[in-house]
Amino acid sequence: MKKKISILITLIILSILGFALVFDSLYKSYGIKNLLLDINLKILRNDRIALVGANGCGKTTLMKIIMGEEQTDSGEVKISSNVKCGYITFENDDATILETLRSDTGVNEEKARSILAGFHFMAADVMKKVGNLSGGEKSRLKLCLMMQKNINFLMLDEPTNHLDIASREWIENALFDFEGTMLFISHDRYFLNKFADKVWSM
Repeated sequence: MKKKISILITLIILSILGFALVFDSLYKSYGIKNLLLDINLKILRNDRIALVGANGCGKTTLMKIIMGEEQTDSGEVKISSNVKCGYITFENDDATILETLRSDTGVNEEKARSILAGFHFMAADVMKKVGNLSGGEKSRLKLCLMMQKNINFLMLDEPTNHLDIASREWIENALFDFEGTMLFISHDRYFLNKFADKVWSM
């Protein structure tokens, strides 16, 4: 009980001090491959941080640790009490866009179609299966799902990868309207210059 109270107090203090998230002596390895070695970093509220580095260096692993999908070997991630993270993976590639949104949000079909129209999924588009979507369509759907959850800490993994110009522009415009903290992985120099105010090289 005392430990739970202590953790709660810590998270509230982080919120008051303006921290969104703190990495405290984080270690993570797979076999003999060390990915994260004594990571001690802080993310402030409204930071926009880019994770850069070679493939396999631990960028996606770090995001999965934040979301609780991967466990650390030691150390911990302290997330402020008022932070709501968003990192979307699709569980069912056979579901349609419409089914995916309705399952995730619980809204009726009419409302779901209205929401999807705002993300450029019109008419028959909503019946496309998630597994058949292009990179740009998947990125739009992920943003759509995250925006329905009032997320204030957005995590993106290569958001502009394999996108055409029109899809890139749409994603960028949507992100400009996002008011909150961003942590994203990207090798796209243009995107980095446009959105990152800090760069963490791994």
